[in-house]
Amino acid sequence: MHRVASLLRGPRGLSLATQGVGAVFGFAGFALVARALAPAEFGVWVLYLTGAAFVDVLRSGLAQAALVRETAGLAGPRGAASAGAAWIVGAAASVALAVVAGGGAVVGGGVWWALPAWALASLGHTVTGWEAQAQERFGRVLALRLALSAAFVAAVLAWGGALTLPVLAWTHAGIHLLVSLGAIASRWGRPWAVRDARRGDVARLLRFGRFSAATTLGAYLLRSADALILGAVLGPGAVALYGVPQKLVEAAEVPVRGLGAAAYPALSRSARASDAAAFLSRLRRDVLGITALLVPGAALGWVFAAEATAFLGGATYAEAAAPFRWFVLYALLLPADRFLGLALDALDRPHLNTAKVGAMMVANLVGDAAALALGFGVTGVAAVTVGMTAVGVAVGAALVARELGSGFAPSVPMFRPAASL
Repeated sequence: MHRVASLLRGPRGLSLATQGVGAVFGFAGFALVARALAPAEFGVWVLYLTGAAFVDVLRSGLAQAALVRETAGLAGPRGAASAGAAWIVGAAASVALAVVAGGGAVVGGGVWWALPAWALASLGHTVTGWEAQAQERFGRVLALRLALSAAFVAAVLAWGGALTLPVLAWTHAGIHLLVSLGAIASRWGRPWAVRDARRGDVARLLRFGRFSAATTLGAYLLRSADALILGAVLGPGAVALYGVPQKLVEAAEVPVRGLGAAAYPALSRSARASDAAAFLSRLRRDVLGITALLVPGAALGWVFAAEATAFLGGATYAEAAAPFRWFVLYALLLPADRFLGLALDALDRPHLNTAKVGAMMVANLVGDAAALALGFGVTGVAAVTVGMTAVGVAVGAALVARELGSGFAPSVPMFRPAASL
């Protein structure tokens, strides 16, 4: 209990609250939309959100991890220059991705025209959130998440029976624009910091960010490839059946994401200071504590799987209980997998984190192909998720152990071998 309680103090508590608020409102919005739209339309909405997630993770991958690692605990001119570089990278990525999304909308039409608008509308609050994480001002991150989530649920309720898929998508984009403007007007976001950024600052972020972007893109594909493959092979109905238990397991991702966001700046400071003891202590404490936190919920989810899926999606989705049980097992592996990846980034080894995610992608694609070929359907694809996460834990643990035992390149001060034991 002491280990779990220690996770809830200070910045970690605020970061956890941020994810909790997002999850609660996310569940509410998901359930409302699932009931308001026909299953086929709901499947398209899930695919639309998958595309939005792709834009977000690729944009964030280029700058977020690099900004936090470089400026955690720092202020003054260096912090302002790095923040300005992050705004430059974020804006360039948003425009490029909006153009690509617009090209897709020319082909797909309809609701997909809202995606490039969302990519531009969400830039302001996205970069503001990066800055807040680097400064460990998680109260601001909480406020941004609350504004986005609560406004979306309120809008869905306000539309009521008049809600359609295009209305939903454009309302979603409009909410993100309003929150972005509010973040800048409150001076939480500093787009004017671009004046302090130099070419070298941008290049420094991109040197790290190219690997981080590849990693986040790979992680996105790991999360969304299953939905895309199921949609192509079995149709939107299978995507909806898979999406309900996947949404439920986001409850497990709440502490993992929240505490990971708070732990990364601290891990980065320990790496820069060559404090191997603090680095390893933090890593072990958080992984074990979060896993212990998830066990009771996982047990309940396993026993009441049918009731949980029916509660979220309605009676139509009660048959999603079998894949949900596989997702419960996946949830217990999440803390180790996620924090080992954060550790590699904090140690200035983003390329190794990319390699770890690459191994998971191979395992996932091969497993999905086999599961569908053998006729295991949605449940088989969910089972593959457990296997590929176990691969990530094994590869990540081996890489972190190797780096702590062999020391680091000149860009990161050397850990003494004795200190890493």
